[in-house]
Amino acid sequence: EVLVDNGLFWPNEMVIDYRNKKLYWVDGYTRLLESYDIQYRTHSQVANITSVVGNSVSFGLALHNDKLYFTVWDEGTVYSLPTSGAGEPTLLLGDLGYRPFGLQAVDSNTQDTLEPGACGNNNGQCSHLCLPTGRYSYKCACPSYGGMTLGPDRRTCEEPSKFLLYAAGDTGHVMMLSLDENAGQRPVIIARGVRPVAVEYDPVEKRVYFSDNGMFRICRVFLNGTGFEVFLDAGIGVVDGLSLDWRNRRLYFSNMGTHYWGGGTPWQRVEMVRLDGTQRRRIVEKALDKPRALALDTERGYLYYSDWGEVAKVVKVELDGSNPVVMKHNGMHNPNGLALGEGQLYILDSHARLDVVTENGTQLAPGSLDKIDLTDQNVRNTNDGLGLQTPFGISVTGDQVFISDWGTSAIHLINMATNQKSEIVSDVGSPMGVKYAERDVPTGQSPCQGHDCSDICVPTPGQEFRCLCPDVGGKVMDDNGKSCRRPSKFLLFADYAEVRMLGMDSQDVYPYPVVQRHEYFTNLVAVTYDAQEEYVYFSNVDSGMIMRVHLNGTDATVVYSMADVVDGLAIDPVARNLYWTDYTSGTVEMMPLDGNASSHVELISGLDKPRAIGLDPNKRYMFWSDWGENATIWRADIDGSNKNALIDEELQWPNGIALDPVKERVFFADGHSAQEKIEYTDYRGVNRTELVHLTDTHVDQVFGLTMHKNTLFYSDWVSKGIHLTNLESGITEILVDGLTRPTQLYLHHPQPYPENECAAYGCSDMPIPVPGGCHCKCRMGRKLQADGKTCTTAPEPWTRVEPWRCANPCHEHAHCAAEVSNPTVYRCVCKAGYQGNGYQGNTGCTVCNYGYYKSVLRPGQCMECPDGVGSTAARTSCVCLGGLHWYNDECTSNIPEVTARPTTTLTFPGTMPRFESCPDTVTYQLPADTSYVTWDIRLRAWDGLDRPLEISPVLPERVYYQTGPMINQFTATDQWGNMVKCRIEITIQDVTAPELVCPADVVIETSEEAATVRWDAPTTSDNSGKPPMLTSSRTSGSRFYREDSPHTVTYNARDEAGNPSTCSFTVAVQGPSCPELEVPRYGRLDCKEGDRKRGPCTVVCNRGYQLLSGPATSYCLGSVWSSIITTYSCVRASAPRRQRRSVNMRFPGYCSNDESFQTGFRNGLYQSFQTNGLCSDSQTDNVGLCNRGNYNMQCGLQKRSLFGRLKRSDHGVSVEIPLELQTDQSGDAKDNVEEGDEVLDKTVQQVEDLVDSGQLTVQTDGETYTSEGATFTASAITYECDQGMVVVNKVCVTCPAGTYHDGDQCTYCTQSFYQPSEGQLSCSTCPEGTITHLPGAHSKEQCVVPPKKEPQTGLPIAIIAGAGAGAALLIVIIILIVCCARRASKKQEMPKQNRHMRQDFGNRVYEAPNDLGTSVPPQENVYAEIPEYGFKGDIVAAPPLPAERKSIPPSEDAYQGLQKTQDNPYQGLQHPARDNTYQGINKMKVTTIA
Repeated sequence: EVLVDNGLFWPNEMVIDYRNKKLYWVDGYTRLLESYDIQYRTHSQVANITSVVGNSVSFGLALHNDKLYFTVWDEGTVYSLPTSGAGEPTLLLGDLGYRPFGLQAVDSNTQDTLEPGACGNNNGQCSHLCLPTGRYSYKCACPSYGGMTLGPDRRTCEEPSKFLLYAAGDTGHVMMLSLDENAGQRPVIIARGVRPVAVEYDPVEKRVYFSDNGMFRICRVFLNGTGFEVFLDAGIGVVDGLSLDWRNRRLYFSNMGTHYWGGGTPWQRVEMVRLDGTQRRRIVEKALDKPRALALDTERGYLYYSDWGEVAKVVKVELDGSNPVVMKHNGMHNPNGLALGEGQLYILDSHARLDVVTENGTQLAPGSLDKIDLTDQNVRNTNDGLGLQTPFGISVTGDQVFISDWGTSAIHLINMATNQKSEIVSDVGSPMGVKYAERDVPTGQSPCQGHDCSDICVPTPGQEFRCLCPDVGGKVMDDNGKSCRRPSKFLLFADYAEVRMLGMDSQDVYPYPVVQRHEYFTNLVAVTYDAQEEYVYFSNVDSGMIMRVHLNGTDATVVYSMADVVDGLAIDPVARNLYWTDYTSGTVEMMPLDGNASSHVELISGLDKPRAIGLDPNKRYMFWSDWGENATIWRADIDGSNKNALIDEELQWPNGIALDPVKERVFFADGHSAQEKIEYTDYRGVNRTELVHLTDTHVDQVFGLTMHKNTLFYSDWVSKGIHLTNLESGITEILVDGLTRPTQLYLHHPQPYPENECAAYGCSDMPIPVPGGCHCKCRMGRKLQADGKTCTTAPEPWTRVEPWRCANPCHEHAHCAAEVSNPTVYRCVCKAGYQGNGYQGNTGCTVCNYGYYKSVLRPGQCMECPDGVGSTAARTSCVCLGGLHWYNDECTSNIPEVTARPTTTLTFPGTMPRFESCPDTVTYQLPADTSYVTWDIRLRAWDGLDRPLEISPVLPERVYYQTGPMINQFTATDQWGNMVKCRIEITIQDVTAPELVCPADVVIETSEEAATVRWDAPTTSDNSGKPPMLTSSRTSGSRFYREDSPHTVTYNARDEAGNPSTCSFTVAVQGPSCPELEVPRYGRLDCKEGDRKRGPCTVVCNRGYQLLSGPATSYCLGSVWSSIITTYSCVRASAPRRQRRSVNMRFPGYCSNDESFQTGFRNGLYQSFQTNGLCSDSQTDNVGLCNRGNYNMQCGLQKRSLFGRLKRSDHGVSVEIPLELQTDQSGDAKDNVEEGDEVLDKTVQQVEDLVDSGQLTVQTDGETYTSEGATFTASAITYECDQGMVVVNKVCVTCPAGTYHDGDQCTYCTQSFYQPSEGQLSCSTCPEGTITHLPGAHSKEQCVVPPKKEPQTGLPIAIIAGAGAGAALLIVIIILIVCCARRASKKQEMPKQNRHMRQDFGNRVYEAPNDLGTSVPPQENVYAEIPEYGFKGDIVAAPPLPAERKSIPPSEDAYQGLQKTQDNPYQGLQHPARDNTYQGINKMKVTTIA
């Protein structure tokens, strides 16, 4: 009911006058106090309070007796005024701080004694909420947050058995609508995000998964709304589709990356990941434009995905991404939703790209719902009369189809049998994904159940399965198709933003990512490998970094950060040195693999545009290409000496280099359009030869080369692939296609290298092998002495030389200089106080950051001042504290004294006084532990005779913090009265968050549903000296419920500079405890915080003892333990007497039951075992494999005739061989059983290998029988115990006290029974009138008298009648469930099970190459044709390597610049009067089209 709807603008707080039946409120905009008479329904103005509010706002309002109290924001005050409005407001309180909000007046004397109300004292028998609807009426309700709805009794909240999940994009809510009968139509909130889109459900763990495209992550939460967590955020972009395989515990998702700031490139993929977050694998990443919806068919082994890109389509692939098939469908434009049901594939298409924009608005193209019969592939349109506008999500169950529609802002239900549409949820802002789900786990079995894959198993068509390896891990699939292993030979290649690995010793043709596209890396060009430590080295030309990562994808670190554009990398495996070329600096450089920036050496400088580099560690030569103005192939000794041009004619873009050390050949590729060829020459530069068989047909813009023996590998920018060619046969094939821009290649194959003889040469710094011997090299800043081995530190590491010596112009804050360790190498070096590469440009030299300094002319980064010490304004030194002075790069009191010059009487020289330096602005950073900064501005004034002058006022020692700039003015006057001024604007930045310490965690125990909890306020302080503003999520004195315990209380503090701090503590409201658990006699009990009444508690049995039954961990669940733990829970483990197993196989061919035939066959089988080394006369047969009398034979197989009768075929011999092992009874029982299992498993495996290889043959009566591999089976291992013992986890135990022997298991005595002895067949009854508190009682003393119960009062007749009706209804429901279950059981069919499946992997290397197209990019030899997202040049701008990417909302300009490279993933075609973009992330430049 609307009471007032006119004249309102900002109605803020309201208050009710119960006595006079009036409602009061304050309007912050009109500055009016207003009222509404509830009895007479009149609206009136009480007073205009503009006189005290002014231009501020009034927010809070309270009532006490006949006075109103209100707050004024800007003044921080509280005023009072009579309810009559008479007179002027009276000031009551002041100085309340910034913007006081709510008010509440409390007077216990005026509080009426309240009646119990409609809900009474028992909460109206509601399980959660009781909502009064009148004085004597109420209704029960469930919380809006959490997946529970009212059950059939309309009082109890429970998780529904059937429900619909959907995402509301505008509000960020993930919602659930119960579909149970009589559940009502009120959706509840499951979780909150920023922009949720796709939703899925896992019935095993009862979790809801959803994608949050506003935060670029996939989240999950339990169905009841608890346990929210970020499931996946690394490498997550726009995820519009989710599909969950609950049987195999995998989540499939579409992934379109467009959002990374500071680096990264777009990607389009369909991926899968285990539900524990491991074994992530890309299954589709080619021929994708804009992937969206997914539909998973695990029964048939297929995945369907939609692509709403330039060529809209729906594609079917197997669950490993193989065998893609585009589904036949004409007129597809924007396939948003996919769903499977009853053998039909439903396709939801909004056709948004057909919308027509006119002057009068947008004319919408109607959406459509089509379905494809998966049997005959026929397409049927089913949307006649449905009126779909902009449909997005779809889910199907039976004849019911659920659809979300942006155009109607609703969720619709369509009955496919009647073609009728109804609206089940309305007013949903941008409804996204929908998912029909049932709470409990459905029946069914996966082909992967019991699989023998080492890592990933996926079902495939025909109820088979296929094994895969995860993306990251450095492993490939073995040729057995089951095991993932580290390859011994592999190819590494850089592909723009990734480094990938292709195994070369298996048939696995998948290039595994080592460095992934989403890991903040851009423009990766060079790559090499260190086989000794298994690290991949690669260069990032955007950031100027050389980095490394382990082959398994872990431990990414920066090796060298002061490079520019590194185009080539190579490693000397003998001397353990890393070499690289720097395109911008024109250098060849080196550093030890175990070194750092100080051990870095420039070997060669003055080059034009060096690119590829190769090393021959045996001959100790270095080769590199230069594609500058005079393109050249160079050779030098590996220390950079004896540089020699091998080829300098008819070259334009020599990109790649590969070495053939056996035949001493240098292969090089020219990528220019006028050349496009691969050639080679020998190490002397003669015998230049072109590979003619490649020139005309196979090469275009070649970049990288590598080779092994007679096989040459090369990358091509035009074909976007990796190729190989055999230099003897001339056969050329494509190895990898569908790449972005492949660059350098590295082929790893194990090979021996000689010892590093130079390690013992005696160099003080770095020994380097050279042809014929060794050479010593000094680290930077050190000079080689006359002995040729010793290096000493030079006082000035760099000396200025003539500018013309540097190949390129230097920056204005740089000089051309030479380094003392290599005086023939010249480069531009930034001056003191500056860092950068030294060359002209915006990032050539930049001033050091505050707190860093650089005191001398040298390249590289600024150094950090000592802890607590800042840097000077010039950034050439640090400002010391405590009277110390900066001298020789440290704070010290030991500095030389300076003697002043004598003064003389002089006349005015005619030159005005001056300040030596007077900075206009200076910015400080406030230390974390003080409210001031130390003055470090060195002001000196001189007169016209260069004599120092006194400065007034005296320079301060400290400047105290305040917000905004502070003006400081100083003057100096010479002896002739001439004055000079210096005006400095000082700004102090406070970047330190305030200190905030929360109280300790609070634990409250109560038998009630909730408790009122109070705590001390947290302590706060700030380095600015001013108290920070404090807010909290809950206040002391709030009520906390047991159901949602533990609760997190969060406090936030913010200082004047806006720096935030957060702390939190938990409030745990606990219910009654459980009976105290006994400690097992032969083990220990580990309980949380040592609490044996609450737990959880875990049993750890001693060695030689076994946990009797149940899970090892028990939880206290409402005063009852989840599993039984007693004194006798740990029992002695004995080894079984025997372990048994059998193998079965079949031999096709003639069979007879004749004894002579069977005897001959048994002898032939034994002979075959002997021939293959399984049986011999000297070998002891421990398991009975070689006992011919054990071979059980049977002729033929049972088959079913046409008329359904069983018949036997005489064709074929079936053999069963029982295996039996006497278990060792000495020592540890578990170890002995495991050893026995290994013996049986090994024997079974040996027989299976013989069968699979076809080597198990039987020669008898002139015939040869060969066992069929597909018929081999082996039984599970069984264990035989002594009489009176049972098997528990493979060992034998005697049922202890507190249990009885129940068939083949030990069962605990139930309550009211006990058993003091072991090995008994029953339990004794407690004396009459006594019971036991816990099951498993082992003595009569545990039988105690139970506590008396309070007498039950009579129930009202209405409640008794209601209970009777409820019982009758419950009986009807049970009958219906039983009938339905029987009917369902008749229809249910169990899927077939296969023992295992063999997968043969074809090697794509030897297939015909794919059609790569004919489009050729513009002829450029740099990395310009791919739009770049991140920074260029200066390392300062490079983002740090994140240990873990945080999911934080991006800043306002976080996504600026993305538009220039790719259309928004949801671009354009917006409908009038409804915005179909992703609200709330428009600053990210990400919008949506349905």
